Amino acid sequence: MLQFTCLPRPIADWLHVLRPMFRHRHHLVFCWLIVCQAIYQDKATIKGLARLTPRHIAEWHLRRLLTATYWHARILWWWFADQASAVLPPPDDGVCSLVVDSTLKSQTGQQHPLAKKGRLNEYAPYIFGLHIVVVMLQWGNDRIPIDCELVRRKDHPK
Repeated sequence: MLQFTCLPRPIADWLHVLRPMFRHRHHLVFCWLIVCQAIYQDKATIKGLARLTPRHIAEWHLRRLLTATYWHARILWWWFADQASAVLPPPDDGVCSLVVDSTLKSQTGQQHPLAKKGRLNEYAPYIFGLHIVVVMLQWGNDRIPIDCELVRRKDHPK
């Protein structure tokens, strides 16, 4: 298996503007997470991604970064969407559309406190799952996810 020993310089320069968002060595670990996610061909688990990183970045480093509560994933998402939309060609007809897609997955097992349960209508089967709304920017055949939000149940306190 291919294992890298140094971070590619163009990627380090490209992600350098995100350094103020992270504490400690989390910026370096985040850069490695992005690189490994881009080159890994199998199912991208944390354990699988950690095999590609240098020896001084272990699996627990990646887990600690992903569970840190101080950084905002939504701001990173917006930054990546801005970078991707700047690189992609503009639309032929000059029109960009915002597409809102709702995901509602059936799930078995222990029930999540924010999950929806019940029926969508009288003919639909009973469902149980997280209701997430994703906002995407679309032009031509290209779609870029811009934002997402968890839809809470009506009886949830928030």
